[in-house]
Amino acid sequence: MTTTRPGGPAGPAGSGDRVSPAPRPPSSDAPLPADPRLARELLDGLAEAVVTTDHAGIVTLVNATAGGLLPELTPGTDLARCTVAALASAVRRGAETFDTEHRGRRLRGVCRRLAAGRCAWYVRDVTEEQARADALLAERSRTAFLAQAGSRLGLSLHRDQALRATATLPVPCLADAALVVHHPPPATDRPHWIRYAEGDPAPVTGIGSTELTGSVPGLAEALDGGTTEPSPCLDAEPAEPAEPAELADLAELAELLPDSFGRPGAVLISPMAGAGGPGGALILVRRAERPGFDQRDVELAREFAARAGASLAAAQLYGEQAHLARVLQHSLLPPELPPLPGLALAGGYRAAGDSLRIGGDFYDVFRTERGGMFALGDVCGRGVGAAVLTGRVRQSLQTLRLVERRPVELMRLLNRALFDAPDAARRAQFTALLLGTAEPDADGGARVRVAGGGHPAPLLVRADGTTTPVRVGGMPIGAFTTATFAEAEVRLAPGELLLAYTDGVTEARGGPTAMEMFGERRLREVLASAAGLPPSAVVDRLLQVVDDWLDGQSHDDIAMLAVDAAPGHDRPGAHGRRCRRPGGQDQAERAADGSPTAPSWGGTPLPCHGTTGGADSSWSRATRSNSRTPRSRAWRPSSLIPASTSASRRRRSRRSSASSPRASGVRCREISRRSTRPGSRSSMPAATSRSQSRLAEESSMSSRVASRRRLIPSCRSTTMTARS
Repeated sequence: MTTTRPGGPAGPAGSGDRVSPAPRPPSSDAPLPADPRLARELLDGLAEAVVTTDHAGIVTLVNATAGGLLPELTPGTDLARCTVAALASAVRRGAETFDTEHRGRRLRGVCRRLAAGRCAWYVRDVTEEQARADALLAERSRTAFLAQAGSRLGLSLHRDQALRATATLPVPCLADAALVVHHPPPATDRPHWIRYAEGDPAPVTGIGSTELTGSVPGLAEALDGGTTEPSPCLDAEPAEPAEPAELADLAELAELLPDSFGRPGAVLISPMAGAGGPGGALILVRRAERPGFDQRDVELAREFAARAGASLAAAQLYGEQAHLARVLQHSLLPPELPPLPGLALAGGYRAAGDSLRIGGDFYDVFRTERGGMFALGDVCGRGVGAAVLTGRVRQSLQTLRLVERRPVELMRLLNRALFDAPDAARRAQFTALLLGTAEPDADGGARVRVAGGGHPAPLLVRADGTTTPVRVGGMPIGAFTTATFAEAEVRLAPGELLLAYTDGVTEARGGPTAMEMFGERRLREVLASAAGLPPSAVVDRLLQVVDDWLDGQSHDDIAMLAVDAAPGHDRPGAHGRRCRRPGGQDQAERAADGSPTAPSWGGTPLPCHGTTGGADSSWSRATRSNSRTPRSRAWRPSSLIPASTSASRRRRSRRSSASSPRASGVRCREISRRSTRPGSRSSMPAATSRSQSRLAEESSMSSRVASRRRLIPSCRSTTMTARS
């Protein structure tokens, strides 16, 4: 409240002053000044187009922005009959929004109802906004397409599968039909093609004519590597059909399209880079009803063709390496064991789980005049490098054995040969080697001389299940120029076996913790449980137990070789396979035509066993399949059986054998030997005495083995046997 003094300024209210009320601020609800010029300036300053109509739909006001976007709309125009079709339709339908393309611009309008039936339309130009949204959507679609393409193309390293994926992925995202033209290795004059069109159940392949590359513009350059950019050889708009001359140039290409495809409207050729050169060409074809390829399509086609070319190059390179690995593997796989008179051998091999099925472990068997020579080695390392040295060691052994048969001297020559090689200075690999000779004895056993060079000691498995390492010592081959080697000699009685193995067996990591080594203790337990079985069954058993221990994990190379004296080799004319059966029977099985039959045990054929007999006896090997056979439910690893149980089982077996009507085989055999000496007082013929001693001996052994019939495994992979 203020006061007014006569003739003085206004001041605070006091006595004698006249009081007057303060002026009020203007209300927001008060009407604006009726100034048409001000209202017009306000409307023209808006970024939106504003069009007002009266209650009859007649335009009464248009601002400056509306005059630029919608020049057809002027005051007095009936909005329901204007030339902007989307706006007129919205007015007639009573709609409050419209979205349309007008004069190359994207317009979006909203209606607001005013008093007295009047309307105001606010129209925005969303061309740039829509372009940004379309670009974002296109980029997302492009990224999704390339991600799917990368996933599909990277799933397989097979060239044919990569070609099928390259032809099917662009349809229908990029084209209505896609063709891949390429020259498969080895290169030929006629190009090969694979096509997939929308509606095809599966890709179609074929061989094109020699005129195909020359008739399609840009195809020859793409196949020869003359260009790296996509080139549209036909780009006709739907409203403008292609010229007859252009279609005539594509006559060869049109023949590769399905009959229901119709007339092509646009064709884009993208070169695909290969490994060190052109890998082919990708041809994208669109129907005439579909728009042609824009710049974004060309860039997407270029990116896809580059990825497809890289996938095809990788598949081709992998195929070449796989072929090389197969050839190398075939030359380095353990050989088929030759038949050795009076000896039975079996080998097992597993390449490292993470290698190309080739490795540094090996074994070889050679035939000699008195028996055979065998070698088991472990080259340092794994993979291709170890395989190359393995091949060199094996070839050197095969050559040097022709001039030297003594194991120790042969190892010295081999060590010198490796150091005399041209690349010995830069080669830092060595070989652990076990080399031996085996000669059968006249009494049914065999004499084995073994020389070692840094290799694990072989194990001698007696008939009663005891295992003894044969210590040979020695230094690795190729490690020292002055390396020394040692040898040992053992005699194998009938039913005894010598097993040589590489450290891949004992160092196999698995078990409950997946990190525990298999170890020599478990190895000896498995061999003890398989005592008395043929070498092939022992090798199969050991491979099965090691596979179960690994449980699919990666491992080092594994190789093993078992040597045994073949039963019945000293019987003249005995060409049939003699099988021990439960009950002590010893029966030579022959077919009706006189040929040896398959060995059996208790009526069940024994897998992976060779035949026995003279020098002309046959031999066999097992299938080289790495499939895991399920463990028999009747079998338990010997490591899970208490030692007391195993010992008591052996004692019961000995007691039952001693109390049998058929006396001890060893005792009968000694009597038989005395009776056949010159001057013996026994009146028993020598042949009869020898036959009875053989029967008693095998009866005693069969009583020990009968309890282990269930331990015979099924045929395992990569085991080879030879019996003679």
